[in-house]
Amino acid sequence: MTTETDTTEEEELDLEPEVRYTFTPEQLRPNTDHIEIEDGRLVDIFSEKQQRLLTEPLHTA
Repeated sequence: MTTETDTTEEEELDLEPEVRYTFTPEQLRPNTDHIEIEDGRLVDIFSEKQQRLLTEPLHTA
């Protein structure tokens, strides 16, 4: 049994429409333009050895 007050209450509850977002793969990729990977300077031997020691467990896992 539906009355007019029931219908208006249901309509009042559904005021916000569903919003769907669509993104392209380019928009989902993080922006890494500000990250500096290489600066052209030479790496000293101690830092090179340290980098190798830190990445070795990742490669063996």
